[in-house]
Amino acid sequence: MTGACLAAVEERRISPLEFDPATRQALRRHKSPAIKMRVEKLWQENADREAVVQRFRRRWTCPATTARAATFAKTCLICHTVQGQGGNVGPDLSGIQTHTKETLLVEILDPKPAGVARLPQLHLLTTQGDSVTGCIVAETAASVTLRRPGQADLTVPRQQIQELKADGTSLMPDGLEAGLSMQDMADLLEFCIIRP
Repeated sequence: MTGACLAAVEERRISPLEFDPATRQALRRHKSPAIKMRVEKLWQENADREAVVQRFRRRWTCPATTARAATFAKTCLICHTVQGQGGNVGPDLSGIQTHTKETLLVEILDPKPAGVARLPQLHLLTTQGDSVTGCIVAETAASVTLRRPGQADLTVPRQQIQELKADGTSLMPDGLEAGLSMQDMADLLEFCIIRP
């Protein structure tokens, strides 16, 4: 399945922008070195996050449009909740309007410093060879439950866990700017600031 999806991107039948950042991040951690290499070639995101922040900082002052709520929903609500709506993987963003646009820009484009502490990403490898990425939301002597962006929580019995480890990264992925224009970023920041 993964190979077929990558082939569709390579053959330009699917746009690389159709894959959200969390999916791209999970693909980068695929157990197959060949898959990892294909993914890196398809999504060569700028590893220098500060350079990405600077690029958007120079242009983030363009006026917002009426599309700002749609941009926020598409970019953030898969993982975050605002006033009871959205996903429940990341922190609730209901009080985000207290942040400055500058702070938000850095938190969106370079999430690692704070994100690792708030949303540590864990990789679970099952005895069947399946790889799952998420954050632990429940843990007992018998099982571990992981929460994943855009998917139902997954409970795995401990006897089926071959490996469970944190990799020092955050579930808040790098590369959120992929597919976002300068106008989209202006809309996103404006929406965050004017939330009631």
